[in-house]
Amino acid sequence: MSIKEIENYSYIRCLGNGTYGDVKLYRDIRTKQKVVIKTIKLLTNNLSIHDVAKEIMIMSKLDHPRVIRFLSCFEDSVGQKLNIVMEYASGGTLHGLIEQQKAEGVFFEQEVILRLFCELLMGIDYLHMRHVIHCDLKPENVLLDSSMRVKIGDFGISFVTSDPSKAVEASYFGTPIYMAPEVYTMRSYSSLSDVWALGVILYEMCTLKPPFGGTTIEQLTKDIHRGKFEPIPCKTLGYDMNFQVIVKLMIQPKLKDRCSLSGIIAHPFITKSFYETFFS
Repeated sequence: MSIKEIENYSYIRCLGNGTYGDVKLYRDIRTKQKVVIKTIKLLTNNLSIHDVAKEIMIMSKLDHPRVIRFLSCFEDSVGQKLNIVMEYASGGTLHGLIEQQKAEGVFFEQEVILRLFCELLMGIDYLHMRHVIHCDLKPENVLLDSSMRVKIGDFGISFVTSDPSKAVEASYFGTPIYMAPEVYTMRSYSSLSDVWALGVILYEMCTLKPPFGGTTIEQLTKDIHRGKFEPIPCKTLGYDMNFQVIVKLMIQPKLKDRCSLSGIIAHPFITKSFYETFFS
């Protein structure tokens, strides 16, 4: 498609700027619906259409209420930019929600944490069933719709594999605080790498801070490899002690000790909330 395709959209505002391009909010003139357009600058970043085709291919094959929906894509007339049109999640991000709670000095209610976590489990379970490893799970990539329901986004470094449980060599790396030890040491991802990141996110929802926060990258990686972090003060916060149990099952440095996603869903503390959330 040519750049004329952009004429079908009315610009509203910029949502963010990244290394490879911009994310802006538009209104589709034809449907009157708000959409997000992620513009990837190809030449500026020495990228080709093939470099970003993977993200489009992954998104276009996904269809789940807990995953941001791909709508269309188009490039400009000289192939300098690629535009990905996506569903708009008007509730912001989980990161923004955590920052808001932190600013107000108020911790999440246990029921809210459970719902958000179960919705994340649903979305990631769907991705893994579709053989997709996300690779960059973090609160900034957990979007929220107008009802504050989870929508997982940003598949820029995700990949499709024949067996999600098997490690695959990584070409790109996610955000250090949420990266599992094997990503640092073996430069590889598997479904269990996403499980680690989910455990870090659960910890952050409970405490309003990530479990690992070394002042240097060396200290951070050391703590991550040791799986060293302060336990969630469940009694002080009025949370069920099972939150700490679940986090420990997920944040295990050794792959053989880390619980699978299905194991987390099957945990008695999670199962009831998971299916209540599913059927709601």
